[in-house]
Amino acid sequence: MINEQLELLGVAMFGFQYRVNRKGDEVGQRREVRRELEEDLRAAGTDALVFNSVIRYMPSVAKACRDRGQLVHELEQVEGPKWWEVRAGTAKGRPVPSSEAGKVAQEYEDLAALIAPRRCRR
Repeated sequence: MINEQLELLGVAMFGFQYRVNRKGDEVGQRREVRRELEEDLRAAGTDALVFNSVIRYMPSVAKACRDRGQLVHELEQVEGPKWWEVRAGTAKGRPVPSSEAGKVAQEYEDLAALIAPRRCRR
């Protein structure tokens, strides 16, 4: 059944390795997937777009979120020893999650900033 009340605002790309070439362009699979999505959206006759913000593939951050029961932006607030300090025995306690958490959190914020104005204009 099709929900005619549902409106597609855009498509978010998740789970990509983060790589950008020297010119700042997307590389490899991301560029190809973006092109295919844009073609599909045009063919469907929608003005929905492929959002520029891409959420990177970062399994260590996802695991830390699950293990700690925290959202990704909460992980960047965590203080404590680094994992290698705990492993070497030079520190005790629960290690802080990946230092990449702040980058992933920023990508989610960037995506939200793209979605919110598009939703408000409707």
